[in-house]
Amino acid sequence: MIQKFTRGNDEEYNQNYFMGNMDTGWVFNTQLLDFMGYDFNTRDIMNILVTGCLGFIGSATVKRLIADGHGVMGIDKNTTTGMNGFRVENEFGEIPNYCLWNLDITDSNDLMDLEDSCQDWDFDAVIHLAAIPGVRDSISDPVKYYQNNLMGTLNILELMRKFGIPKLVFASTSSVYDWQNAPYKPMSERTGYVKPGHPYAGSKLACENLCRIYHELHSLDVSVLRYFTVYGPAGRPDMFPLRVVKWIDGQNSIHLNGDGSQERDFTFIEDVVDANIKALKPIGFEVFNIGSGNPHPLLDFVDYAQETINPDDFPTYNLHPPNNLDAPFTWADNSKARDILGWKPETTLQAGIDKMVAWYQENRKALKDIKF
Repeated sequence: MIQKFTRGNDEEYNQNYFMGNMDTGWVFNTQLLDFMGYDFNTRDIMNILVTGCLGFIGSATVKRLIADGHGVMGIDKNTTTGMNGFRVENEFGEIPNYCLWNLDITDSNDLMDLEDSCQDWDFDAVIHLAAIPGVRDSISDPVKYYQNNLMGTLNILELMRKFGIPKLVFASTSSVYDWQNAPYKPMSERTGYVKPGHPYAGSKLACENLCRIYHELHSLDVSVLRYFTVYGPAGRPDMFPLRVVKWIDGQNSIHLNGDGSQERDFTFIEDVVDANIKALKPIGFEVFNIGSGNPHPLLDFVDYAQETINPDDFPTYNLHPPNNLDAPFTWADNSKARDILGWKPETTLQAGIDKMVAWYQENRKALKDIKF
């Protein structure tokens, strides 16, 4: 539930600058940004709702929006555990005068609280990142994925319809493509190989269709972004990139399913954030691939990380049988995002790994209780 954060007895300060609970999600409004010294006369300011604001992509996106001077309301249902808790304690500690909101977009009571907040905010856009990710877990518990991902998205779309919020940026996934049967070439959004192979991807494609329906019925302007293997500082500890850095830094063996020849279109987090920002422009309804367009074998990622961390050593491997759920490759045709959004990836794989390694080594002690 949303609660008001209080700062001593300074009621005027609380009313002007704080909304929410310091232990839950954050809000930046225009009064707060003015208090922090932003010049509104020189910025195209928007009020933006960001769901999943403490996730890997969400937290990086909120930082950029705040730096650009926008008013941001961030909501997340997990503010205390895992990497979300780490980000609250470590990634945002130096940002002055912020608050956090703890809100579940599938909970009816929380939705009523969010509607109350919408009465006071004239939102220009929603960046909807909240979802349960993960391929393997979605097979063992598909109901959880559809209840959270599909119903959460439907609730956000209804909120936008009810309050006249015109723009949605929706986070989808490259997993909606049928990589098992697709030819080895960049995948276009116009391909016939859109065929999810597991409930997680199925839930995301269903959400895409809901977004299209709300565009057609209610004229919502929607940018759907299909992310390709996002990596970088403060990444997900259950994903291959950050695990590799941790294993090599700790002089442990690399765990691989198969022989490591599988290719991934690794896309650096700051490039993804840049796509999120550029996707706020009005475009009607469009789907975009957000990937580097330059796939690398998993073994290349390991070699680059080894070179950065300890170039005088060689990685060792603990090989496991191939997993049928693992795509043999992913490869984005990102020309549509380049042409319509004016977006292009800027970060090479080696440069991105260098930044991720530097972040991990700086935060190694703080990460010791995080489950990888």
